[in-house]
Amino acid sequence: MYHQCKHPYTLKIINSLLFMMSLSKEHPMFIEKMASNDNVLLGIEGIHTLNKFSVRFHALEEHLIHLEARCSLIEKNNPLFLEELLGTLQNIIRTNIEFINFLSRLKYHFPNKIWTLLLNHITHEHKQILQKCTEFSVCLRALS
Repeated sequence: MYHQCKHPYTLKIINSLLFMMSLSKEHPMFIEKMASNDNVLLGIEGIHTLNKFSVRFHALEEHLIHLEARCSLIEKNNPLFLEELLGTLQNIIRTNIEFINFLSRLKYHFPNKIWTLLLNHITHEHKQILQKCTEFSVCLRALS
């Protein structure tokens, strides 16, 4: 959903983050389904952790949708709104770091090169998300 934001750059950041979270929330479910199809045992803890990450990414996406809807109602460079968005960025960064660390431990469950390539690809995507979030944080701090 597109809203007329009083600060288009803020909306651009939110929309970029929404795209990233829509992809991120699929990664844990994809890994779990593919592991099941390949008869790779992740254990109850591994499956539970993947589900937790899926829920966390989904919750971050929902919060961003809420911020996007409020964007048109907030005055340009509103410090409280910018702080909330910065806090959301920090949550995204923290969740991505934890997910990347989990992926590095998960690689030991997958014996073949295809899985290693897949997990490396997903890890690379999440590292790119970290980089973009860091850049967004710097820009938003300059606005506040």
